[in-house]
Amino acid sequence: MKRLLSALLAVALLASLAACNKETSPAPPPTTAPTAPIPEGKAVALLLPGEEEPWIAYGAALMTQLESQGHEATLCYAQNDALEQAQQVKSSADAGVSCLVIVPVDAMAVTDALNEAAKAGVKILTLDRQVTDGQALSAAVTFDYLQMGKTLANQIVQAKDLDHAGKKKYTIEFFMGSADDQRAILLHTGLMSVLQTYLDSGVLVCKTGR
Repeated sequence: MKRLLSALLAVALLASLAACNKETSPAPPPTTAPTAPIPEGKAVALLLPGEEEPWIAYGAALMTQLESQGHEATLCYAQNDALEQAQQVKSSADAGVSCLVIVPVDAMAVTDALNEAAKAGVKILTLDRQVTDGQALSAAVTFDYLQMGKTLANQIVQAKDLDHAGKKKYTIEFFMGSADDQRAILLHTGLMSVLQTYLDSGVLVCKTGR
């Protein structure tokens, strides 16, 4: 389990840092929550959302890592179709894989299929995106999106010197992605934990109220 998680962490961190602008702060380190071992030398299915970046790079790097560790690895892209990915989960479980590594297209749509796979004894690892119901998970590899939100908010506070705004007011709007995307929810929670004070005081004004 430790070797497989290390591979996932390395790929996730490198991909994130590669996407960062040199003038911005790097993403916080990923966290893991392993709960069960994965036998080495067993079949592993890697299920990614779509055949585009960064998933192409993720897929290539992870396949190399998995195969170097003696796993019989297969790679499937869902072409960003949640129903297709749910079917891939079922097909992989039916084929007898020991572990599924998945980046969900839709966190809610794939949950039932993952739960069924877990009941059949398949170990489930999610990468980057988390599923809504984590009961099926053996481990998760992701980033601290709550802290990312706080970091972004603090950059706004510093850039506009909101603590010394006086009578100045600044308008702000939030575009946070899907309401069922856990990353968006955590990012928004982190933002608001810092910015809510300035919204309440009127220094920041959200005209839509959304």
